[in-house]
Amino acid sequence: MERLSGLNEYQKTAIMDDSKACLVNACVGSGKTTVLVNKVLYLCFEKKIPLSDIVVLTFTNKAANEIIDRLKNVDIDISDEDTRYFGTFHSVALKMLKTILPIKEIGYNEEFAVMDVDEENELAQSIIVSNNLNIKYVNHLNKRIEAAKKGKTKYGIMKDSDDIQYLIELLSEIKQNQNKMDFDDLIYYATLLIKKVSYRPRWIIVDEFQDTNDDQLLFIDSLVGEYTQLFAVGDPNQIIYTWRGSCKDIFDRYKAKYNATELSLPENYRSTSNIIGVAKCFLDDPSELCTAKTAGNKILIKDHYNPFSEAQYLSDRISELVKQGIPFCDIAIFYRTQKQSRVIEDVFEKSGIPFEVSLKKTLKDIPVLNWFIHLLKIAVNPYDTESAILAISDSKFGTYSDRRKAKQVINNMIGSYGLELTFDLIGEENSSCELIEKAQSFKEWCKSSSKVSDVYDYFDLDSYLHPTSASYKENKEMIEILLDKINDHILKSGSDLYKGTQDFINSSALYGLDILSSDESMSNSVKLMTLHAAKGLEFRYVFIIGVNYGLIPLRTTQPDEEKEERRLFFVGITRAMENLEISFYTCPDDERVYSGPSKFISYIPRHLCEYDGDYNIGPDRSNLQQMRKQLVEMMHSKENALDDGFTEILSLEEQVDDNYVSPVNTAKTRKFHHDKYGIGDLVEEDDTMITICFEGYGEKQFVKAFSDLTEITI
Repeated sequence: MERLSGLNEYQKTAIMDDSKACLVNACVGSGKTTVLVNKVLYLCFEKKIPLSDIVVLTFTNKAANEIIDRLKNVDIDISDEDTRYFGTFHSVALKMLKTILPIKEIGYNEEFAVMDVDEENELAQSIIVSNNLNIKYVNHLNKRIEAAKKGKTKYGIMKDSDDIQYLIELLSEIKQNQNKMDFDDLIYYATLLIKKVSYRPRWIIVDEFQDTNDDQLLFIDSLVGEYTQLFAVGDPNQIIYTWRGSCKDIFDRYKAKYNATELSLPENYRSTSNIIGVAKCFLDDPSELCTAKTAGNKILIKDHYNPFSEAQYLSDRISELVKQGIPFCDIAIFYRTQKQSRVIEDVFEKSGIPFEVSLKKTLKDIPVLNWFIHLLKIAVNPYDTESAILAISDSKFGTYSDRRKAKQVINNMIGSYGLELTFDLIGEENSSCELIEKAQSFKEWCKSSSKVSDVYDYFDLDSYLHPTSASYKENKEMIEILLDKINDHILKSGSDLYKGTQDFINSSALYGLDILSSDESMSNSVKLMTLHAAKGLEFRYVFIIGVNYGLIPLRTTQPDEEKEERRLFFVGITRAMENLEISFYTCPDDERVYSGPSKFISYIPRHLCEYDGDYNIGPDRSNLQQMRKQLVEMMHSKENALDDGFTEILSLEEQVDDNYVSPVNTAKTRKFHHDKYGIGDLVEEDDTMITICFEGYGEKQFVKAFSDLTEITI
């Protein structure tokens, strides 16, 4: 097949595999997207499977669009209708609920709206106040709701249950009455209703399979019919979202459930062999990852006094790279927590270095748009009482001057589950009544107007933006920018004004919308992002900062948590194509972060890195191993050569850091006792931390000063 001529044998095997179920372990940088696209092309053009009979599930809108765009580059006649079930799990579930699934059976209609996490939280807070519920840990309400949906009603150190289960019941009832679903509802109801229809795709293709959670796996299973074939691609070394619900054993469960054929894509095309060599140090099984690229530059390990001195270094270093012809957009800085970017942002602003912080912003970050989007939500979903409440009571753009009365009206409106009672309650507040009446008449008005620009005058927005205010011009521009984005969405989708506005609002709830971002997502600027946000990207120059215990890795108490921290660090390392710098602080600003390099740095073989700093990062273990190899060779030569060599090796070993325990050390293993875990063997220790392996519990890490460990003399 000519289309596959440029691919390696591993990729070809995966693409042409015709198993009932196939699982492809795609190592980082191994051409996963290329395989996915060519798999779809192979099925469509060689196997004659219609695209409409293929479901492609991804975890980002960007990934889905990339697959669709590549398909259209091959065949310009491919339409959006052909790829209607290509998208994220949530968007595909949404499309099915809107089109082929009988949602009226569960009390919804096809014009239901999608709630984002913040909106659900706002509604839950209102329910708590209006029903005087006893809810603990309200600051963690989103996590509590998510856990309660799965039957976990207690949180933290709670001994007794509170009203969280009752809150979930009320929340579910009100969402249904307001014709709204949250993200979890989309997957849950789609899974439930698929059983009631005959649609079963011929193929289901899943991208980034390692991120799949239990609910998504059930959704996949509900789509599987007698003749359905499954093709899943993922990397078990990149399971970094277990805190968000992904399952660390998802690959084993998939293989067992579907008796799947297992294939691999082991060859990395992205990074130099030195970078891959460092990355492999953080894998449980590094044997399958390889690269055909040359060694490249060694990894640079830097010792910085504190985050400010590091930011100044980064500013100077990046300026130097740009003078050498490296574009800003080829450079990225990764960190563990978002707050680490602040000092870098300050220094870069003063230095004139363009940068872009990868921080998902939404319309809620701009007050006038937060208000206006609530108004549009009423317009496309007249049952949305909560949005009506927020629109008419907004402190800047609403119409209630008497906040006490507004609060009373709002509480009554929450209990109404609809807007009919609202008008009776508002009474003399004619402007508020007019605003909501306009919203309720929006669908009918759209039949006589198709121009998005007319929406501004239809709602008479000048009356609410206050033309005499200092912020009027800026607020009006913000709304006009948003209307332009809605117009672009409508033109691209081919929808009418009403449905296009409705789809745009649901899309922005699913994916967010940074109204201030440029259309060119990869503008010529340095990218600042967390390690989690870096997943799926690649850059020529990568700086990973703050590799101190307490940041990389975060403080952990369980072996599984530390393993995930290692996988996360692996993800960061493998974003680098040509050059990688890793740094730590001698004097971190955060008192919860330990000074000096974390033990992750000690995992890196010295022959793969260069060290620039005054801090002692440990012995050159690779050289020591080479010395021992030479010693073994000498043992087979003449006796006098053996004696001389042995003396030389001992002399060199004495130069090694005293804290390093040689793998050939014949001393007995040190043992420690802990009241909870029993007796365990010493794994490693430094000035502040000690790691012990306990039978039945695995490795546990302790701060020496607070460990309650007692060394046992044997």
